[in-house]
Amino acid sequence: EGAAQGAGRFSSWRSLGSEHDLLSRHYIRGDKERFEPLPHMTYIGFGYGGIGQYIWGLLFGFFMTPFLIQVAKISPFAAGTLQLTASLWTAFINPFIGIFSDLSPYPRRLSWVIISIIPFCWFYMLFWLVPSFLPYTTLILYYFLVYLVCATAFMCYVVPYNSLSAEISPHYDERTKLSTYRWVLSLVLGIFAVAVQSILVYSFKEPDGSFNLEKGYAVAGMVMGVFLLTPGIFLFYTIKEPKPAAIKQNRLSILKGLKVTVTNFPFLMVVALNSCAWSALSLMTNNLLLYTTYVVGEERFFPYI
Repeated sequence: EGAAQGAGRFSSWRSLGSEHDLLSRHYIRGDKERFEPLPHMTYIGFGYGGIGQYIWGLLFGFFMTPFLIQVAKISPFAAGTLQLTASLWTAFINPFIGIFSDLSPYPRRLSWVIISIIPFCWFYMLFWLVPSFLPYTTLILYYFLVYLVCATAFMCYVVPYNSLSAEISPHYDERTKLSTYRWVLSLVLGIFAVAVQSILVYSFKEPDGSFNLEKGYAVAGMVMGVFLLTPGIFLFYTIKEPKPAAIKQNRLSILKGLKVTVTNFPFLMVVALNSCAWSALSLMTNNLLLYTTYVVGEERFFPYI
């Protein structure tokens, strides 16, 4: 009986997947009949506009925990609690940012991008400073406040930006091309940003030969904070956002949307795989510098790793 039920579920999931596949193929064929490519600068602008999301994840992933523990002298428990709190907070506010972005006047996506980019970069630079004159408890509150505001401003950029790919063009192939440009530029410039951050952090030495990490992180934070201004500005001036009236929208109710989500087995599998992959990546990035420093004992080689 259990096997029969399992086979029935698999059949329904496969049927659902087949329906989606047929719909997608029909949609793509219809698109190609009246296909008009986007300007080349649109691909570059959209791709470059997305590098901040990737660089944010890499820089905070590799350097946040070591900075808080080694330089700011915050306990590992406080550092971990800060990251957990910020993750829960952004997960909570993201749907509301999407709703408010939908209800904003034209340009509803790019206006959020250009307004959020300045506070994001400002608080990003503030995070890498060490106000050593503050008492320990106040210092922890300082990093909590700065990081939460920075993460909130960052989400106000990311959520509207991610919505743009579905609105810039109704064509499947064009959206795929936009995503390709985004990930290629993000990968190349993300690796470059991590290398620059590593070099800057370890560029200042004391007379005894030790690294002045406090100065290194402060300088790296200012340099990368200024650099992170450029994706939003470039995106704003190279992307022509379609007006909402020109965008065909078929909205589901909240309950229907949830039902479709939780009953779509392929989607749930992709979410599970993505979560496992990012969890493994987060564990690696958060601990690589600490491992290099305290286990291998060769911190000076980290910029080359």
